Amino acid sequence: MIKFEIKKNEKTLDRIIRNKIKSKLQNLELIEDLDSIKRFAKKILNAKECLIWFKDYEKNLFWSVYNNKKIYLSEDFVLKHEDYLLNDQNREDIQYYKKTIEFEDEINNLIFYQIQHQQHKYQVFLTIINIKNKNYVQPKIDKEIFNIFSSLLIQTIDKNSIADIAKYYFEEQQKAYNKQKLIIANEFQNSNRFIIDIFYKPTDILNGDSYSIYKASNGDFLVYILDAMGHGIASSLTSYSISAIIQQKVRAVSNFKELMESILDNVQYILTDEEQLTCGFFWFKEDLSAVEYVVAGMYAPMILDGEKIVLAKANNIPFMNFAFDVSITTIELNDFKRFLIFTDGLVEDTKDLEVDLEKLIIEDNYIQDVFNKLNEIELEDDTTIIRISTK
Repeated sequence: MIKFEIKKNEKTLDRIIRNKIKSKLQNLELIEDLDSIKRFAKKILNAKECLIWFKDYEKNLFWSVYNNKKIYLSEDFVLKHEDYLLNDQNREDIQYYKKTIEFEDEINNLIFYQIQHQQHKYQVFLTIINIKNKNYVQPKIDKEIFNIFSSLLIQTIDKNSIADIAKYYFEEQQKAYNKQKLIIANEFQNSNRFIIDIFYKPTDILNGDSYSIYKASNGDFLVYILDAMGHGIASSLTSYSISAIIQQKVRAVSNFKELMESILDNVQYILTDEEQLTCGFFWFKEDLSAVEYVVAGMYAPMILDGEKIVLAKANNIPFMNFAFDVSITTIELNDFKRFLIFTDGLVEDTKDLEVDLEKLIIEDNYIQDVFNKLNEIELEDDTTIIRISTK
């Protein structure tokens, strides 16, 4: 729900809209822009509907458009529910809201959220309706999501040209990407023990791939790759959120099983109903005598043990937002030499290159040649490759 607070000596929002769009009512380009943002919001939040509201100061009502009809909410109702999540304990409020907007489907949850922008004359209100997951828990990441929406809306109202808004979107995505990169860690970057080769190429500014290499408190070390479904903001928020959880938990646990249980508990609340996460987690013993792993829906990572290549085949389905037990496999190692893990972009986007995975793990010149070729071509999927070699 959006409230645009305008000073008394300024034009009303209705007049701003009419003046900005010098055409007939059915060609209101601004309203079409707002509809695009609504579709964007519904997709990311897995919501049935997202309504954008404006304040009518003469009537002290908030108005929006639903099913091509102008609808109203009282100011008292709106102010009562700022920053508020309605659930099954507030059925009367939900029924009032449903009746007001003539919303036919069942409403399971109703979110009101307010954001203030000091540099603008607007305050922003959003309403997200009918979250499909009845057990929806509002995570901290929602605040960042709503801030993105509010910025998009304000820029849409204030924009002077398509070029201005495109430039703004690019700059905001670049900021988010820089933040996303900060969550990626390689704690063996200057190691005397290992050589780490990494290729990381998103198809867009924001992407669903993430990885890190961490030293555990007991001397063991963790290598993981995440591949969140989709592209852009939605998948990047998923991978960023889960990577932040891993960063926090890896220091606090004493073994791999405890880490995976902790990750799984959080993943259930981050993923939406239709979202999947493919991933690979590898917990190597400090002396490299064994590795425990979880591979969910990925092509099999490879371990060079002596002269033998061992495939770490998938032992779990892709992670989803329902509870299930995670399966952990242990591989005993006699003479660990190398480890190779990669997202599916390497296999599915490089058929013309005919990448030889066995050569990729064994040959030094070959892996650098593949990295160079991947940099030169346009990939259709985010692609991450990690190879760890003993010195």
